Amino acid sequence: LMAWEWMTPQFDPRRCFQCPRAVAALRSPNPRVIAEEIWAKLLWAGLNLTQGDMPRSRTQNTTRHPLELLRALSLVWLFAGLRRDEISRLRIGCIRWNSTKKSNPKSESVCLLEVPANKTSGPYTKPVHRAVGEAIEEWQQVRPKATLIPDEKSGELVDSLFMYRGRPVGKYIINRTIIPTLCKKAGVPERDARGSITSH
Repeated sequence: LMAWEWMTPQFDPRRCFQCPRAVAALRSPNPRVIAEEIWAKLLWAGLNLTQGDMPRSRTQNTTRHPLELLRALSLVWLFAGLRRDEISRLRIGCIRWNSTKKSNPKSESVCLLEVPANKTSGPYTKPVHRAVGEAIEEWQQVRPKATLIPDEKSGELVDSLFMYRGRPVGKYIINRTIIPTLCKKAGVPERDARGSITSH
C-alpha cells in the first residue's frame, strides 16, 4: 500500500519486521555434550579406522580421500577440542614432541599442537593425545605437495595441513564424512534426542 502511495508511510517494514537479534542468535550452532558411552564408542572408532570403513564414491568403487587424511581429521576432532575452522586451518609442522629427558625418546614425549589464531585468541600451543601427533605425522608423510594458500584469518600464505588434490578439504567434511563414518563403525546413531551429532 505504501509502495502504491495508497497510504502515508508510517514505518519502515524492513526495520520493524526484521528478526530480533536475540532470536537470530538462536539459529547459531548449539554446542552440547555427547553422552559418555556414545563418545567412548566414537573414540574407539577413530582409533581403529581401517580402509574398509572409508566412504566410497557413488560412481566409482574408490575412496574419496586417503585413509591417513581421514584418520588425522578424525583424531584431531575427537582429541584436540578445536573448532571446525581451527581444524581446517592447521598447518604443516603443527606437531611438536617435547620431552624432559635428554635422550628425548618419542615414547616418553608429550605431543604439542600449534593452533593458529582464531576469533577469540591469538595462536597458542596445547598438549594433545599422542595418537593425534602420530596420525598427523602419518598424513604429512603421504600428503601430496601443494601450493601455499592464504589463511582466511591472517591473509598470510601458509602450507595448510588438510589439503588434498591441490585444495583444502571442505569445511563440512567433519559433519558430512567424518562423523557419519565414525558413527557407522561405532554402531551408534548419528542423531539423538537433541538432534544430529555435529562438529560442535
